[in-house]
Amino acid sequence: MRKNLLFFSMISIMFACAPHRGTYIKINNNSNHTILIEYSESYPDTSLNNLYSICKIQPFSNCENYMEFSHVDTLIFIIHDIDTIEKYGIDTYDQEYKILKRYDLSMKELEDMNWIVNFP
Repeated sequence: MRKNLLFFSMISIMFACAPHRGTYIKINNNSNHTILIEYSESYPDTSLNNLYSICKIQPFSNCENYMEFSHVDTLIFIIHDIDTIEKYGIDTYDQEYKILKRYDLSMKELEDMNWIVNFP
């Protein structure tokens, strides 16, 4: 009996910690910059901490990638210019917040967009 209780407790914990959702997202790069896309679940945080990489995209190209996220209402997408990171270095880049664009998108907005994000 005790083993069964322990087993069911462990299973419950595993499911409670599992990601809420997973989906494919498509990012269209409509610019002449090579960009890096990252996302965060830490809305409305403005720091560049806790970011998960989605993909690196060449100019006028796109990528589609699978992403998982927890129980959140809004995801933050950060668009980085690879050339700017290389020019200033990652420390200066982060300190001076030299990102190209930040999108704060709700789950409803992403679903309405069919999980396609266009830059710019």
